[in-house]
Amino acid sequence: MFTKKLKYFEFGIHSDKGKVKDSNFDGYAAFESINGYVFVLCDGNDELGEHARDVALDRIRYFMENEYVEDPYEAVQSALIYTGGYIYKHIRQQDDIYSDMKVSCLCVLIRENKIYYSSLGNCHIFLFTGKGLYRLTNETTDSELCRQAEGVFEKGLLGNDKVPAPFVCERPVVPLNGDLLIMGTDGSYKQVSQKNIKKILSDPMPVHTKTSRLADMANEAGGMDNITVKIISFYNLDHDEREFTPAKQPEKKDLSEIAKINFTGKSVWNIVIISAIVIIAGYMFYDMFLFNPRPVVDLESREETPVHNTIPELKPAPVKEHDRTVNYKAILNHIAPADTIYLVQSGDTWGSIYRQFEVCSWFIRNHEDNIGKFDGKGDPVAGKTIAIPLVYSANPQYNPRFHNEFKTDKVGSACQYAGEEFIEEFYETLKRRYLKQQ
Repeated sequence: MFTKKLKYFEFGIHSDKGKVKDSNFDGYAAFESINGYVFVLCDGNDELGEHARDVALDRIRYFMENEYVEDPYEAVQSALIYTGGYIYKHIRQQDDIYSDMKVSCLCVLIRENKIYYSSLGNCHIFLFTGKGLYRLTNETTDSELCRQAEGVFEKGLLGNDKVPAPFVCERPVVPLNGDLLIMGTDGSYKQVSQKNIKKILSDPMPVHTKTSRLADMANEAGGMDNITVKIISFYNLDHDEREFTPAKQPEKKDLSEIAKINFTGKSVWNIVIISAIVIIAGYMFYDMFLFNPRPVVDLESREETPVHNTIPELKPAPVKEHDRTVNYKAILNHIAPADTIYLVQSGDTWGSIYRQFEVCSWFIRNHEDNIGKFDGKGDPVAGKTIAIPLVYSANPQYNPRFHNEFKTDKVGSACQYAGEEFIEEFYETLKRRYLKQQ
């Protein structure tokens, strides 16, 4: 148990291994940094997860204490992106035993008495206002876990991806005096009712006592997982209004509900049946939402998705040669890979970034989302996140449709052939391909 009282808030932390697991693979940290006061919560699943937990706690602390980020949203996001990349790239190179090392993580930053947060996995954050208890992280995002009797199949954990895509708050939480911010691993709340949690939070007992009481309640409910709870209580604030964004609730037919099924036995038939359900549901989702036999003609933006996502087929409707109303850039947005976000690391050059993504530096420097993110010479700056437009990548893994259009023999070994004219010619090539399909 740990507790500390500061000028505007006090906090307590309690961690327990639960009744089922032999060891406690959860981890936490709370410290002051140049970016603000930072809280970190990690949830590992096994010994490898325990090692990933230790690395994550160390790297997030290193980032927050050494890299000041002006935008607090970017600070919590970049801390997880940097840490995930570190685990993926560096730890795995040491020994094959670490190849499956991954961990859930929550990073919370308090700056100017506003709360910013980012997460991957099954560590969640809640706000208690005295009357209502609100989840702030989303249970149905890519960070959800799919559990099975003989192991855990993870999506969106630190260590899974070279460039992870963490959940980031839509806006900061602005608390009022008396509000409680609760951070917990899933073992601390999944087996207990919200009514009983609110009863403990409403009691005028000290913060550290509330954390231990919540842990005891989770153990009484079965203690099926490690249990870690953090509670922050706010006071001396001059905020007039409370502001926060609750997590989105899952739809009744949301496919993520399939991921929550707990197998109670080792029956092969259970696995076969659930696999069939997943395949059928996936096909229905593709048929209803992804497959589109008509061209997209008025699409202004696209959602950023991980680079490993598949790209839907485009089968455009007939259009005449002289028809100039077709928006070819919108079509490109629909069938091209989305941008990916990259945290520039110390020592990075345009050459090292190209070797990773095979995107000519001209396209990155002139991307509208990257304006103002480079130094006076136009070079990348360590600690900044930049958008990598994978539609201009020469790597077939990232850009399976158009990679041949951006080889060095076309853009030049030093991007000397890239530019607005080059892009316009690319759109013309797209148009010719589009018309050829008619």
